[in-house]
Amino acid sequence: MGPTGLQSALRKKPFEPFRMVTSDGTCYDIRHPDLVVVTLTDAIVGFPDPAGSGAWSRFDILGLEHIVRLEQLPQPTAKPAGNGEETS
Repeated sequence: MGPTGLQSALRKKPFEPFRMVTSDGTCYDIRHPDLVVVTLTDAIVGFPDPAGSGAWSRFDILGLEHIVRLEQLPQPTAKPAGNGEETS
């Protein structure tokens, strides 16, 4: 994959979460565009700090040539509205 294709997915408005699948079968679920930095040859994928600091706790560097496809992640479905009836 080239940098332009990945940048397009990250810049889509509104952003749609996606999965990056690599040549060895590893998958990276990208749920926010700020979690990926794209260079001419690599994608740097950040993993948010579980403590919620806003920083990355770690990152992986992937060669763009190893990203074989992007898959759209399923969107959460809205709960159906109730019918207004009370249950006891």
